[in-house]
Amino acid sequence: MGRSRGRGRWISGTRYGIALLVACGCALVASAAPEYAVLQGKSLEIHFPASERAVCETLLRDGEKALSLYTRYLKQQPVREPIRVFLYATAAEYEKAEAARTGGIFKTNLAFTYARDAEVHMVFQPRLDRAPGTGPGMLEALFMHEIAHAVQYRFFPSYDEFPDWLSEGVAEMFSERAVGGGKHCAERVPWFADLVYDVLDAVDTGRFVPLEKLLTEGLVDPDPGVRQIKYGESWALCRFLDDPANGDPKQFRQFVLDVAHMPRGAPLVKQARERFLATWPDLVDLERRLIFYLRKIAKKALPWQIVLREMRTLPDGGFVCESFPRNSALVLHRGEPLGPLARIEAEVVLDPAGSSGAQADVIFAYRRGDGFYKVAYGFNEQTGFVSLLRFDGRSWKTLANVRIDKGAIEPGRPHALLVDVDISRVVARLNGRTVLRHSLTDRSYGAGRWGVGCYDGRVRVRSAKGTSF
Repeated sequence: MGRSRGRGRWISGTRYGIALLVACGCALVASAAPEYAVLQGKSLEIHFPASERAVCETLLRDGEKALSLYTRYLKQQPVREPIRVFLYATAAEYEKAEAARTGGIFKTNLAFTYARDAEVHMVFQPRLDRAPGTGPGMLEALFMHEIAHAVQYRFFPSYDEFPDWLSEGVAEMFSERAVGGGKHCAERVPWFADLVYDVLDAVDTGRFVPLEKLLTEGLVDPDPGVRQIKYGESWALCRFLDDPANGDPKQFRQFVLDVAHMPRGAPLVKQARERFLATWPDLVDLERRLIFYLRKIAKKALPWQIVLREMRTLPDGGFVCESFPRNSALVLHRGEPLGPLARIEAEVVLDPAGSSGAQADVIFAYRRGDGFYKVAYGFNEQTGFVSLLRFDGRSWKTLANVRIDKGAIEPGRPHALLVDVDISRVVARLNGRTVLRHSLTDRSYGAGRWGVGCYDGRVRVRSAKGTSF
């Protein structure tokens, strides 16, 4: 069985009860077969959609550096034959390749590394025609994670039998370091900061997985939220033990090598646990120190948490929020909840990357398990619109929908979005003009987190702030 990156932000389905509008496997099918090209490096060979050459040239350059970093850490010689990576333009192409190798085990992951030949197969995520000038995100992190799996398949015959926490944790630790140019980058790259937030949220809500369980259990879980927490904890534990600020990293690096050289067919999970406890016997104290370490990282990280899909930073301090085709993206601010009387202001630039238009979302009253409200601004093939919608944790309900001049929210220029909310009403303004008023007769609105998002495309968020009164 091949290792896979099973992150809830990019697998189809749900995460923490947020229902997706269309499953990724259906949404990414293209009408015409794309052309593919190949880039050849010393240690990597990338097969990619020809339209994405510039992005993939960067992946090749940085991937070569990453493999050099990985091999030095693992005390191995460079790979003799290049590792092959296949980046598919559509989910349908990926699913065909995956089915032929693992029979659907990794269908919804949209990325996996095949054990038999150490080849990487993944969808170009979250979509083609990548927005220029943005920082690293899902694509780079996932690419570096998967080639970390691939190179260890090349080196270690027993790699597929590693404890899940170790194989996934080290791969993600390697990925963060590669994306950060050899340094930690969770403080400035939202994809990795999200791992910190996932674990700390689990601590605060009583869902943290004790290290004793993490060392012996697999990461697969029917609850995608639990799976997300386990992945985050695996990365956090490896990063913590490898950080010189927390002790001698040589101990952890030797532990990794000791497990790597255990013979194939041995009870690796049991032996790795025994070897771990021989070095770090006090798991309760280790948990305490690990949580303190993550809280320090969180204080320096960007105050945004990805709930669905993708967020990448911009040089001017803004960010891009991006979704899969015909899917939603959602990022929430980590500050105090707003309400019940609040104002949310955002300046966004719409990018019509979708098939029929563009849409920016302002999110409010988000409460885990209870859903949220959103005001959607955008345009489609027929008209411009402003809509108020409510998600109750299971399904969407449109509370109000107002048509506006399509030219009023044209792409490519900034638009000022403003939402005023209180216990009984919502008022939405676009570029200073009131475009929607709606009474909340069900009185379901209350305090909650706020954020921004988009549907079937991307938005550049130049600024966003929320204020309670």
